[in-house]
Amino acid sequence: MKFELKTAVNRLEDAIITISGPALAISGIIAGVDLVTGGNAMRNIPWLTLTWAICLLLTLDFQVLALGARAHKVYLSSNKATRRKAFEIALACLVAAGVSYVSIQMQSIIARANVAAISIDQAAAQMGINTIALI
Repeated sequence: MKFELKTAVNRLEDAIITISGPALAISGIIAGVDLVTGGNAMRNIPWLTLTWAICLLLTLDFQVLALGARAHKVYLSSNKATRRKAFEIALACLVAAGVSYVSIQMQSIIARANVAAISIDQAAAQMGINTIALI
């Protein structure tokens, strides 16, 4: 059997997309528990923070890459009108930007809270992030 990089990458992408749903649910549950406990759950249980970070990496961050790949496929497609291509590419970029923004903000807040041993709310306030707007 001949190894093909493109096939391997496509299989990896499919696998990550398949586990994205459950991983996103897990990260949401962990984040919810952490919020309910005032940021104590992740601060006091290190493996929980690692699990949360891995789930976010596999869901939010990977989806940004998948959206970029989707925009590239739309660009290369020859059977779509130029206006439709432009709309689909712009939409993919807009969604990717929104997902990236939320992901970076969430990861920054958690990192600050863990490093400084402060609550999520205090970390967000120190960084000038409005948690209500973020949610």
